[in-house]
Order: sequence, then structure tokens, then C-alpha cells
Amino acid sequence: MEGFLMERQRGNSFDTMLLAVILLLAGSGMAMLFSASYPDAVNSGKPFTYFISRQALMFCMGSIIAIFVAYVPMRLFSRWNKIFLLIVFILNLLPPLYGDVNGASRWIRIGALSLQPSEFYKIALVIYLASDFVRVESGRKKHYSTSVFTVMIVVLQIVWMQTDLSTTMFIVGLCAAMFLVSKFKVKMLIMLGLVLGLFVFLFIIMEPYRMERLMSHMSGNTDAKGSSYQITKSKEALLAGGAFGRGIGSGSYKMGNLPEAKSDFIFAIVGEELGFVGVLIIILLFAFLAFKGYYIAWNATDKFKSYVAFGLTTSIFFQMLVNTAVVAELIPTTGITMPFFSQGGTSMLVTMIMCGFLLNVSRGSDRGDYYE
Repeated sequence: MEGFLMERQRGNSFDTMLLAVILLLAGSGMAMLFSASYPDAVNSGKPFTYFISRQALMFCMGSIIAIFVAYVPMRLFSRWNKIFLLIVFILNLLPPLYGDVNGASRWIRIGALSLQPSEFYKIALVIYLASDFVRVESGRKKHYSTSVFTVMIVVLQIVWMQTDLSTTMFIVGLCAAMFLVSKFKVKMLIMLGLVLGLFVFLFIIMEPYRMERLMSHMSGNTDAKGSSYQITKSKEALLAGGAFGRGIGSGSYKMGNLPEAKSDFIFAIVGEELGFVGVLIIILLFAFLAFKGYYIAWNATDKFKSYVAFGLTTSIFFQMLVNTAVVAELIPTTGITMPFFSQGGTSMLVTMIMCGFLLNVSRGSDRGDYYE
């Protein structure tokens, strides 16, 4: 009958395989973090569960938010995308008020916990760009100029206010991937990349230690006491694990030989304690997560969901690739953490929220969507 509205009935359950691989990665990450972090906790006079308990708290918080996100109709996120981005932008103005930590202003402290607000850009920008792309492709908006301007403003804010080159470059790469799968012209993307690349280059040469890291990597310098110390030790830890590893908890490099063993270089501890086989299994789990995420994006019921699923899947998988590439000395040292594994409450929180969005899209149509 003409004008008759029928409710969509499909897509009310999660992708169980996606949920299973998320839980497997989260469980494996928590186990490895406990193994890698307890020496630092004990050496600093804290309980040996200090770091893992904080991470578990953020995992629980992230899981609760993820469940909420998984059931909220996606059209609401599209409708309020600018509000979400504005909130994250304001949050990123606050870190300088809390002072510097190791020469950088990147965190907001809430009691005993701290948040790195720039991490939330990985979600807010994906939602904003997805919504904007749909508006352009549907003819409701003529150009991508607002998207380009917004990305540049975000990049400049993080660079100049928080001196966080790693997160800045990651966000640039994530946005570039989003633009590539849209109908954005390649010539414009190249021009945007050149402009942002110039800003990043200027930011690198402004700080001697960044130039030192870059030149050390390019020259192949392996001075064990120089700028490549962490990389040298991380490769030693990977090789020490052999095929099957020394066993969880039996690694030695986390005892002080490898700085940041529980955060940026936790993958080296994974290699030492689980060996090549364990490393391969972890990488395959991430690869399967990426496969499911891209499959969900390809089969999404509308373009907005497709872009969101693509962007968030790329964010998680690309973050893993960058972290492992650093440990294997394929790229210069960065501050990009390993999703699910590295110590860092905000990273865990944001990763779980991303998974909530993927589970939402995997359900198919929103309940309450109608078609004629």
C-alpha cells in the first residue's frame, strides 16, 4: 500500500565473532600488561597491581560506555557530530592548565586518574568526517572545504598546545585514509598533505631530540647508549623469545633493561615472553579484527555507518601497525601505544568505545528506522 511504513527487523544482534576477538585481545592485553608492569610498580614503592588495577578500571569504564554506544541509534551520532567534536576541542584546551609532565602538556588529571583528551579526536573526527562526506555525496553540501579546514585546525591545536607530534601524525594519517575512501579529489588530498607535511617538518626541526631520533633511524645508528637505546633493547627482547618465548612473567627486559616496557614497547615484552608464535597469534587476532571491521563497513546499511566503521577499524589496526613497526625498527620511535596492550587508561577507554561503535554497525539497521 502506498505510504505504508514498515519497520526494519534485521540486524538486532551483534557480530559474535567480532565480539569474541575484541574480548580475546583485551584479555591477552591485560595479562601481558600485568606481566610487563609489576616490576615498575614494585620499584617505585607501589603495590604490584598498581598499573593493572588502573587499567582494569578504565577497561570496565570503556566497556560500559561501549555497551551504551552499541545500542544508541547511529543517526543520533550523525546528528550531533559537531557537538561531539566541539566538546573534544574544548577538552584539548585544558591540559596546559594542569602543567607540564616531562615537558609536555597533554593530560587532564581527575583525582588519581589522568586523561589524554587528544585521544578522543580519533573518534570525534571520524564521526564528523563521516557525516560531512555523506552531506557532500548526497548533494546537501557542495564542497569538502569545511572538512579540510577542521582537520587543519585540529592538527595545529595538538601540535602547538600539546607538543604531541606522534598523535598529530597519527590523526593526519587517519584523516587521509578517510579522505581516500570518500569522493575527495586526489589532487586536493596531495595539496592538503603537503601543507600538513610542512607543519610537521617545522615541528620536528624545532626540537633537537626529534631531529636526533629521525637522523638516528635514517643513518642506522645502533649506539646502545645513544638515541637508539630503546630500539636496540626492544630488538634484543624480541630475539630473546625465540619461537615459543620464555613464558608469561619470565621475561627479563621489563626489569629495567627496556624503558617504557609497559607502554610504548610492550610488544617487545610480548615477543620475549610469548615468542614468535605468540607474536604471530596476536598479529593475526588484530588482522581478523580489521577484516571484520572492514567487512562490516562494506556491508553497512548506509554510507555514514560505512565511513564510521572504516575509520575506527583503520584507527585500531593502523595504531597496532605503527607500534609494532617501531619495535621492529621499521620507523623512528613514536609515542603511539599498542591497542588493548599498552599501559594508558585513555587509550584503553577510547579503544573500547571504538569497539562499541563497530558492534553497533554490525547490528545492521537501527531499530526504529523506517522505509516506505
